[in-house]
Amino acid sequence: MIGFDNSRPKDFRAFGWIFFGFLLFVSSAVSFSASCPKAGPRPVPGDRKVVLVFHPPQPARTVHVVGSFNHWDREATPLEGPSGDGAFRGVLYLPPGRYVYKFLVDGRKWIPDPSASRTEDDGFGGRNSVLEVGTMPSRKTGDGRIDYESLMHR
Repeated sequence: MIGFDNSRPKDFRAFGWIFFGFLLFVSSAVSFSASCPKAGPRPVPGDRKVVLVFHPPQPARTVHVVGSFNHWDREATPLEGPSGDGAFRGVLYLPPGRYVYKFLVDGRKWIPDPSASRTEDDGFGGRNSVLEVGTMPSRKTGDGRIDYESLMHR
């Protein structure tokens, strides 16, 4: 009689279910990550260009901008610099929305953006900078009007 070999330990079958669960978790995490807005190096239709310039209070080797737009990934968004004046610069392309962020200097010191007009509590005894990216107004090009809502940086 041919049948299923049930001589394998039950732990082996449990391993199969654990492995299947792990694959399911990884695929859902990738799907979730792809659906979240991220700061991209290239614009996507509807994204707005955000230019960041940061002058660290002390000379620095590296500066990253870290925030809700890149899932607080410490390595995702390095700024270029330092330039001759000690500034670090970067460009983000973000969909309209509200974001919180900080600068990470030399991988260890968190500093809110001194040029941000608005901050909020970060939950760790410090402050996060707030950036609101507005939607573009439905105006004709060349009408001579500038809409404040499209230029907000708080």
